[in-house]
Amino acid sequence: MWIAILGLCANAIFWSIFLIDRGRSPGSWDGYQYRRGGAPAEWAFPIGGVATWICAMAAEAFVLSALLRRARGSVAGVYLALGFLAGLGSVAMFPFAIHASAGFAIHVVSVLFAAGWLIAMGIAALIVALVLRALRRPGADGEYVPKI
Repeated sequence: MWIAILGLCANAIFWSIFLIDRGRSPGSWDGYQYRRGGAPAEWAFPIGGVATWICAMAAEAFVLSALLRRARGSVAGVYLALGFLAGLGSVAMFPFAIHASAGFAIHVVSVLFAAGWLIAMGIAALIVALVLRALRRPGADGEYVPKI
């Protein structure tokens, strides 16, 4: 469980750093489409937009981590279900990201990577559960004992 949560945090940190770096280039932000006489206008770092989308990515990582910690049932099922829902959310946001600023587009990609991470963790948890089940055999009293 903690590996999945650390992966979600690493995903949010990576895309936050990428967003800060992308904030230095004016061409990908709203309001910089106009030019005067062919010369670029004055550019100020979009601290408001960058801070907003970093907070959105942090909130997303926090919500997914809280859902992972609170969920009951099959670990693999929880990972796969959350990954599927995050993937659906990302796909639903793609049409809006086409003409949006860099912050929104990077957030959509971050959600897509979080979905991929959760699905990969779900597949790994499923494989581990199947391997553990294959290594056990029923004992005389019905309890499973490891095969050695």
